[in-house]
Amino acid sequence: CTGVPAVFGCTDEDACNYIELANVDDESCYTLGGGSISGPLFPFAGDESTYTYNGAIGDSFTWTVVGGEITDGQGTSQINVTWGSEAGGASVTVLEADTTGCEGEVVRTVQILEVDNVDGLDNVQLELVPNPARGRVFFDWGASDVQRANVFLYDVLGAEVLQATTSAWLDLEGIAPGRYTVVATTAQGRVTVPLMVQ
Repeated sequence: CTGVPAVFGCTDEDACNYIELANVDDESCYTLGGGSISGPLFPFAGDESTYTYNGAIGDSFTWTVVGGEITDGQGTSQINVTWGSEAGGASVTVLEADTTGCEGEVVRTVQILEVDNVDGLDNVQLELVPNPARGRVFFDWGASDVQRANVFLYDVLGAEVLQATTSAWLDLEGIAPGRYTVVATTAQGRVTVPLMVQ
């Protein structure tokens, strides 16, 4: 019995170079859309932001934005976006395609923050102690006399996971370990600070 002849090639049906007749994977499989989009995760309404995708040189890039408008860069690996006036969930998507017609898509979720009539948005200083934190985190406002802050906690996908009003402690019970962003609005201004929850 001679058996079945070996046919080497890519056996992953989701790969760009999948070979239907192949029965022995030769580790040549490749896919598109494996890169990442970098750019602001929490822009304010009306902001202008730049987003970059680390795709392969020579591929084509088609961008789609929900919640904003592409003002420059369509077809390249970097675009400029002007976000709309409405706060809420949004997204930046890029479709990467190579010369063979293979495609792959990457999405970056964005949370557009509301712009209110707060003066001195850059005048507020906030340090989260400890950071990384477990259970709860203390708000150290430094020299700022903050009596009250509206606090939002967002995960890495831009989803709101916690909202509270505080000036001292934020309770993190029930918050899964990971990286988050704290956005605090006070009478003195607004500040955005990264937070690691253990």
